[in-house]
Amino acid sequence: MAYENVEGHLLAPDLARRVRWVLARMRGHSGVEIEITEGQRPVGVPGDQWVTSAAATESGGSTQWFQWGRMRRGETPEAAYPGTSSHGTGEAVDWSTNNMSLRLYYMYLAGLTQNIATE
Repeated sequence: MAYENVEGHLLAPDLARRVRWVLARMRGHSGVEIEITEGQRPVGVPGDQWVTSAAATESGGSTQWFQWGRMRRGETPEAAYPGTSSHGTGEAVDWSTNNMSLRLYYMYLAGLTQNIATE
């Protein structure tokens, strides 16, 4: 699959287009901060679930196994079982903002859904 780079994160082309649209609208509001924290995420190896820093994974970055371990330790509310995550295909994005309701509004207009309430 071909990915598009959106601010240093790889996303599937359709998601990339929608995310760029949301980012542009959000940044048009004074005082609103928004950033992508993760896009496409490799599966990694099972041992990645036991490390406590993404830099300590076998690949040196966040993997699906690393996120699974974080969830099991209570560090994140949800994570898909490795190999089943939409992050593996670049069809999921994690982002943070200081205005969740505005982001949710623009996500709705862009045809996106929020699967995890805290992200």
